[in-house]
Amino acid sequence: MDPIVGELDRTDELILLGNKILEAVTPEYPNCYVGCYSYSTHADYPARYKPHPNIVQIFAPINFSRYHSVLDPNSKTQAYYRQVVDLWGKLSNEQGNPLIYRGYSWNLAENLVPYTKLKIWGEELPFYHQRGIRGLNVESTKMWGINGPADYLFMKMAWDSSLDWKEVLRNYCKKSFGAGAPHMEKYLLRLVKTQHQAGQEAGSYHAIHLIFDDQFVKDSLQDLTEANKAAQTPGDRTRIQYIRTGVEMLRLYLHYHQTSLTFDFQKTQTAFQNIQAYWKTCYDENTDVVSNEAEYYLRRFLQKFVDEGVKYSTGDYRMIHPIPDQLKTMFDPNVVGHRMSYHRPEINDSQFITTRTISTTWDAQGLTGIRSGAVWYRHHFELPKDAKDQPIGLFIGGVEDEARVWINGHMIGTSGRGFSRPFLFDLTDHIHYQSDNLLAIQIIRNSKANEIGIGGLIRPSFLFTGPRLENKAPKALELRRVLPGGGLGELEK
Repeated sequence: MDPIVGELDRTDELILLGNKILEAVTPEYPNCYVGCYSYSTHADYPARYKPHPNIVQIFAPINFSRYHSVLDPNSKTQAYYRQVVDLWGKLSNEQGNPLIYRGYSWNLAENLVPYTKLKIWGEELPFYHQRGIRGLNVESTKMWGINGPADYLFMKMAWDSSLDWKEVLRNYCKKSFGAGAPHMEKYLLRLVKTQHQAGQEAGSYHAIHLIFDDQFVKDSLQDLTEANKAAQTPGDRTRIQYIRTGVEMLRLYLHYHQTSLTFDFQKTQTAFQNIQAYWKTCYDENTDVVSNEAEYYLRRFLQKFVDEGVKYSTGDYRMIHPIPDQLKTMFDPNVVGHRMSYHRPEINDSQFITTRTISTTWDAQGLTGIRSGAVWYRHHFELPKDAKDQPIGLFIGGVEDEARVWINGHMIGTSGRGFSRPFLFDLTDHIHYQSDNLLAIQIIRNSKANEIGIGGLIRPSFLFTGPRLENKAPKALELRRVLPGGGLGELEK
């Protein structure tokens, strides 16, 4: 099993294919090579088949922590990746297999708040050079306000990996910020230390509030203010201001995230719009300072959650019960919990484990290794008296990546696959207005390409009342057994 993706490892099959191609071709064309990515479910070192000398391995480590280098002991996923690179490096030294690195200079699926690859490049480029990697194919993006320092360091150390990355950084600060250099270096090294020590691996927006806090923002803004005071030229002050944009984005994002945890969606919407407005101001000033991707990711991952959260908690609708952060939890690796009555109210769940959902990540709770199957959340609640006989809806803010819902043992339906999207369910027909209710939510991780270490419910959810929803669920759910030979068994209840 691939420990990161959570599926059967396919490395040997891919190498076998490459070997057979080369065995057939190289007798006539000895200079022919076959390249393949070390990526997804074929990111390991082959256990059964020794790669042909003309196999070119291209490392594309997108599945591993973006906050740590391959040498960083504070990363679980990078520890695995290092073993793989070491084995390929040994093979390359033995029989000359060309090795290439294919990566990114920026933080995928976010690219908004402070992030640095200074320490990552500083440690990885010498490591790759020592392991025999011959080429670097690194995708970059326009975002000087965050990526500028690390991009500069990458180009210097890609040319000469013997350089000391901290000395390269010091030289960069002197050239870029003049007399403000000491304060800017202090800020950038604080960023490196904070990102490294947090030990978080979940990507996109999900670990930001676990890495950074208000104190980091305060200290960083102080560094930048002191740097601006010390700077002696307009150019130096302009470049300092460009770096400051990332810290201001972080301040706005942390406020947005905190308002979402209070279930005050009007405040959340205002905070979200403030992020968008500030990004637009920065982009209009200089399109090279903030990234195009940041605005796209905001719309893709957060916009619908924010807008629909407001819609179903205000106006014609009213929020009547927030779903708590901490919930009774059962893991369902084979997605058969419905056959074991995980949704039934009669099940005694008093001793089940409790996990947190929206306030943290699975990675932060030590659950990174659970990469496939499903998880169940069970929540007992009573409706407020003023909700009696009114339609009752469920707003689910976001999941990874399919939600199936039961109320009081009755199946409501499924969201279908939809990573990070909000979904609505109508619970009215089976709700208990004057006694205990059991809400059971099964969340299935269908895609192995989602961000690592997230899991389950990933955004605030709540019950609401108001005009009845047109649909019981986004999709009907029919659970059937697959019989030997491919037939379908009786519909499951």
